[in-house]
Amino acid sequence: MKSIIEKYKTLIFVFVAVNLFALLVNVFDISISLGNGSHLFTDTKTRDNGLWPFVPYVEDVDFYHTYGTHAHDYTEFHGIFYGYDISEFLLYIGLLVAFLIYKAYIVKPKPAPVTRN
Repeated sequence: MKSIIEKYKTLIFVFVAVNLFALLVNVFDISISLGNGSHLFTDTKTRDNGLWPFVPYVEDVDFYHTYGTHAHDYTEFHGIFYGYDISEFLLYIGLLVAFLIYKAYIVKPKPAPVTRN
């Protein structure tokens, strides 16, 4: 298992770092506004219960019923990590551990061919 971790060290580091960043952004409600109600990392006002990354990232805001015209319509971007929470973090870290176990114990490396002189 140690050799597998050493082999995939960079992948593990990047995967855990991205997932930890996504979790912290949502736990601490770090929201950077991009204008027109759009956000860079996450929208702290609304939450979605879908599984990240299969959440609605954009939403069309229609002001036709309010103003009687479509002149004020716009599209909101909820953020890259919209709806990411502890359940997604545990799921994706669990998938990483399952991948490492698979590579270490189920997929056996082929032995090197023996050459005779």
